[in-house]
Order: sequence, then C-alpha cells, then structure tokens
Amino acid sequence: MQKLMFVITLFFYVCACDENCPEIIKRSDWTDIEPRSVNYFIIPIPFLIGGDGNIYEGCGWNREGAHTYGYNKKSISIAFIGNFEEKAASDEMVNAAYKLILCGKSQGILRENVRVIGAKQVRNVLSPGVQLQNQIKNWPEWVATP
Repeated sequence: MQKLMFVITLFFYVCACDENCPEIIKRSDWTDIEPRSVNYFIIPIPFLIGGDGNIYEGCGWNREGAHTYGYNKKSISIAFIGNFEEKAASDEMVNAAYKLILCGKSQGILRENVRVIGAKQVRNVLSPGVQLQNQIKNWPEWVATP
C-alpha cells in the first residue's frame, strides 16, 4: 500500500530555539492529538519540526502514529510546531521537513512516488494552516487529491 505523507501542525506552542523545543515536546498532553489514542508511552506523531529547524523523532518511521483519524494506518506525519494560518513556517523548518522526506525515500521507507498532503485536505481542520499549506504545494510530492 502506498503511504501518504501528512503535514500537520501542532498549534499549542511555538518553540523557536534549541533550548525550549525539547521541553515543550516532553511536557505536551499527547492525548489531545487523537482522542481514541490512550496510554501512549511515546509521542504518537512520527516526526516533529521545531521552530529551531530541528527534527524531533516521536514514534518514528516504524510505528503507527495517531495524527489524522482514519489515515493513521496508511500514512506517516510530519508535525510542524506552531500556528501557520497567517505566518509562514521558516525556511529552516520547511527544508528540514523536506530533507526528512528525502531521507525516507533514500532508506526505502517511503516510495519514490510518495504523496504529500496537508491534513486539511482530508479532514475539516485548520492544520497545517493556510501559509504552510501554500509552502508544501511547492514540493513535487504534493498532490491536490489524495
């Protein structure tokens, strides 16, 4: 089965530096992400991108995440930390996320023809935000219809 690559956002905080991103990620209440997911001992999102441009690994490539209800089994997500309705994500964030996709392809975890979509394309949500959605549309892997 071809996996989708979802781009989502976590609106609860913005982390802009190396010092506070790991702390924000650690102290977050992950049960709010997917209400049907309880008793997680790890972050239920495969990867997170901090405002510092760093990639933080949650459940990684090989575990099912809990990020986009109805799509968790057939997708992997990259969560950008912040609100991107009115403000675009930094170039560092966007570049880090794209490098992660290329890494997944080079390791054979993602197929060469992986499709990237924003969560709002399949659910009635704001994520990933208007500005970030416009940014990921520039990626060759982005598709209008999953």
